[in-house]
Amino acid sequence: MEDSSRPLWNAKFNFDLNFNSMKNNAELQKDVQDSIKWEPLLKAAEIGVTVKDGVVTLTGVVDNYTKKSEAEEAVKKVEKAGRITFDAPGIWAVDNELIVD
Repeated sequence: MEDSSRPLWNAKFNFDLNFNSMKNNAELQKDVQDSIKWEPLLKAAEIGVTVKDGVVTLTGVVDNYTKKSEAEEAVKKVEKAGRITFDAPGIWAVDNELIVD
């Protein structure tokens, strides 16, 4: 008989994730800032990053829509990396408030 206290997927695959290892806001902010630094089109100093309860907010002014899009992609890379490594990064949404001027 299955242990009803465990999710079915966990019992079926005998697979445990430690959600206590979820990254906090400061760790996520640093990961996103580091990801932005690796994007050749972006200047990290132009883009502000804040994280609250898993929502990443990008602020600042960039000079074209490609940079605005690249900044959001940098956040998604952090989120995808966490899912691949089962690190449970904690990014739930991106609020891209970058202004194109």
